[in-house]
Amino acid sequence: MTFRRRLRSGSAALVVAAAIAGAVPGHALAVTSGTPTEVTTLPAPQLAAFRGDMPLVAGASGFLHREQGLPGYTWTDYASGTDTPQPQLTAVALTNTNFFSAGGDHVAYQNDATLDVGDPTLAGSWVSYDLSSLGGTLLHTVVAVGANGTRALVRETGGVHLLQLNADGTVTEVAMTGLPSSTDYINDAVAYQSAGDYVTVRSTPKPGVTGTTAFYLVRLDTGAATAATAVTPPSAVAPTVHGDYLTWPSNGGISLVPVADVLAGRTVTPTQVLAPAGSGMLLDYDVVGQQIVMVTRASSSAPPVLNAVPIAGGPATQLDATVTGLQPTLGTRVHPYLPQGPGGALVIGGTSTSQAVQRLTAATDGSVNVTAVRQLPPPAETTATLSMAHGQVRQVLTVPQLNAATRFAMATTPLTGSGSTIGKTTTGYLSDGGQPLQAGPCAVDAFCVRETDGNSYGPVYTTTTATSARVFISGLSPETFSSPDTRVVDADSEFVLIDSAGSQYLWEPGQSAMIPLGSASGATVWMGTLWRATAPGQIQASTPHTGLGSAPTLQRTISTGASCTPSEVQVAQHWLYWSCGSSGPAGVYDLATNVKFSVDAGPVLLGDGYLVRHDAANGELRLTDVHADSVGATPVLATFSQAAGASDDRGIDWTVDRTSGDVAYTRTTSSTC
Repeated sequence: MTFRRRLRSGSAALVVAAAIAGAVPGHALAVTSGTPTEVTTLPAPQLAAFRGDMPLVAGASGFLHREQGLPGYTWTDYASGTDTPQPQLTAVALTNTNFFSAGGDHVAYQNDATLDVGDPTLAGSWVSYDLSSLGGTLLHTVVAVGANGTRALVRETGGVHLLQLNADGTVTEVAMTGLPSSTDYINDAVAYQSAGDYVTVRSTPKPGVTGTTAFYLVRLDTGAATAATAVTPPSAVAPTVHGDYLTWPSNGGISLVPVADVLAGRTVTPTQVLAPAGSGMLLDYDVVGQQIVMVTRASSSAPPVLNAVPIAGGPATQLDATVTGLQPTLGTRVHPYLPQGPGGALVIGGTSTSQAVQRLTAATDGSVNVTAVRQLPPPAETTATLSMAHGQVRQVLTVPQLNAATRFAMATTPLTGSGSTIGKTTTGYLSDGGQPLQAGPCAVDAFCVRETDGNSYGPVYTTTTATSARVFISGLSPETFSSPDTRVVDADSEFVLIDSAGSQYLWEPGQSAMIPLGSASGATVWMGTLWRATAPGQIQASTPHTGLGSAPTLQRTISTGASCTPSEVQVAQHWLYWSCGSSGPAGVYDLATNVKFSVDAGPVLLGDGYLVRHDAANGELRLTDVHADSVGATPVLATFSQAAGASDDRGIDWTVDRTSGDVAYTRTTSSTC
């Protein structure tokens, strides 16, 4: 069964039908005629209650983010929700890249010594600045960008520099007036900052110079500095501008003074706003109007919580019971929980089962408006492989990740047995030796992973590289082949049949044993018996020995009546299907009555007394009744389009449980891609 990627745009509900009326799901047929009936409908599986998102910059009219399931970076408008892909950022890695709100809708990002600035709403607006052109053994670390992308505060070896960013990609230094002389003081940035009109600079006396550390507000457009005398003690804090306030963390909360008082030179006593009692560690904060929004965590096992606390005093208001943070591998400047900018602050919040990207803005009554600007539904898993054996339905899913390669997962639903597990779907990511199971090259599509069901040890997977392949069952030692042209042909409870580079092998996973069978030909395994085409018009049945210490013992030879050597063989109960290629001929052999008859060629799956095929022309999934040793009624089970690019969609959109009377197929309105 082949696991292909990029064939469907989303996972879908599954319908399981009894091929012949009266059949019990997961069991061999107890009747010999009737009409197919629907047994159950399984909803699309979910690995998570909501998808991940990384808001990076909160602009004036929208925000830049990466979302699980969307390629690259996206700019989303607050008001309309319209997405604008950012192809110019495709090659920009999140890891070790610092993103900045640069004023208005402008975005800046730095990786190494290059700073790029642009407006995501305007195509062709991006400009690159090579900071290494400044010369010397310098740090070239950008700590703030503002004034609609025309100013940058950059840390260098001897302190900070304010740069004018010119439209032609050059930079011009802007003199900062009002700071102590750089001869006696080091004027340096205190932290990465989300710049509005002002940034903060710390001035520290050089060794041997008598003086005190002080903080200054520097206006980005003019470079004029004003001392912030209210910030004390100056050696222990990192004040930054949030909204209309100069703020810094203090014991148990946040201290702040109005920016207007600093600029006027007024001596004021800082206001301290305490975090809610029992809230634990302060993870991030911002000022929204006259409220401080705080992300706190009561303990390492508790979810982060978002509260709003009035600056003027009063009780805290919980805004979100659960907040999701960004990945720790991002650039050092990114706010982990509250990306900030001209559009307010952003947070991924909600409950443990429902999350959204939320915009925090000041309400007219002094409270905080929380507006969901991006709902985060479950990840858009794609059902890439569908299999069914012994009453178990398995769906292998491709699951896009956030800032990582697509991963693969398994959803398993038992239809038989006892207890509360019947009809309950369990999901989990697949791994190969503890590592995430990744796709490899595949001739059918761009990448694939192959899975075959029916072995008592579990599903059999094939992963390939450019030069080799591994066949494995989770928890058992794998088998390695020197060719990527390797596939699992079939599996029963004991044995696995494998083709690799034109040769055929029989593997017994429980015994870690494998023997070569010769050149690849049509073959199958069923109930401990190997059925294999050995000559034109000839198929032989043989019994493998436990441990595979010797060649299988020949038990029976049947004649198809055709002059070709079958390239495909299937067995279910006492029925054998054979085919010589996609154009035929093809036929069915009743192993109990020795009656053989012809059937139409083409991709089919054999069940107990029936064949199922999917007509690519009209989308009909048709069942052909052969239990009377002839081609009987051919009812239509369902109608759906074939997956794009797949001439053979067996095991992708539909499958058959050959141990029972069950057929499963997807029911979806998703478009093909």
